[in-house]
Amino acid sequence: MPIHHRSLFLTIYSLLEHNLIWLCEIVNRDELEKFLKKQHPNLKEAESTIEKTKYWLNQNKINIPKKLVSWKNLKNYRYIRNSIVHNDATIEWPDNSQIKENFSKFIETESKIEIDINGKIIVSNDGLLIFLKSIKAFFKEIKKPMQQWAEKQDQS
Repeated sequence: MPIHHRSLFLTIYSLLEHNLIWLCEIVNRDELEKFLKKQHPNLKEAESTIEKTKYWLNQNKINIPKKLVSWKNLKNYRYIRNSIVHNDATIEWPDNSQIKENFSKFIETESKIEIDINGKIIVSNDGLLIFLKSIKAFFKEIKKPMQQWAEKQDQS
C-alpha cells in the first residue's frame, strides 16, 4: 500500500476518534477525561477510543442503537487501523471466530480493501472513499439520538 494511503487512512481514523470525543465533551465534559483513562468491566471489546465513546454516549442518555451497520463497519476499520499502526499493515485477525468471520466478509465484499500475498493491507482510493462514506453514515445515524438529547437539555 502506498505510504500516503496509510497516512490518509490513519488521519481519517484519528479524525473519527477526535469527533467522537468532541461529542462526548458536549454531553458531559467534567467526567469524560476520568472515564477515558480507566478500564470498564461493561465493555466486552478491547477498550478502544471508539468503543469507550459509544459506551459513554449511551451512559449519558444518548441512545445509539446497538445494531447499526455503520457501527459494525467502523469496528472493522478499527482492526485495519490497528494492523497498520501495530503490525506495519500486516493484517491482525481478531481472536473471536465470529468477529473474524464478519471481518473477513467485510474485507472481501464491502471495503475495497485487499490483502496481498504477504498478508499486507492494501487500501485503494476507492477504499478510502468507502471509509469516509461509512463515517458519514454513522454520524447520520446518530444525528437523531443527538437531537433528541439536545431537545431534552433545552427543556431542562
